[in-house]
Amino acid sequence: MLALTRSSTASWRTVGSWSPGLSRPPAIAARSYEVDPSFRALLVSYYPANERFFSDGPADKPHFDLEAYVAFRLAAAGLKTIETLGLDTYSLPERYFSYRRATHRGEPDYGRQISLIGLPS
Repeated sequence: MLALTRSSTASWRTVGSWSPGLSRPPAIAARSYEVDPSFRALLVSYYPANERFFSDGPADKPHFDLEAYVAFRLAAAGLKTIETLGLDTYSLPERYFSYRRATHRGEPDYGRQISLIGLPS
């Protein structure tokens, strides 16, 4: 999960006509991301509006919209352009690795991913 703090974003600024932006890599989608109710309670206790990133799933387990949450946090940190892909790494095994999927299937390994953020020189 991508985490940004105020201190890490405090130095972002507009340079000429360029403004900070990000094309977010794919992530697990809300329909596949079942979380513990205590996670929901914790995130909502930090900021009650975070409730909008949760939906009720089967067996009364909440589902979390990680992509929407990260996009919201990036926008709040000052990024002007945020592109999300709307792809689900869990449900697309032919395209993406997923630790959660591998764990659910009892697979011995799950692959790796790397992300890169580049700034114009």
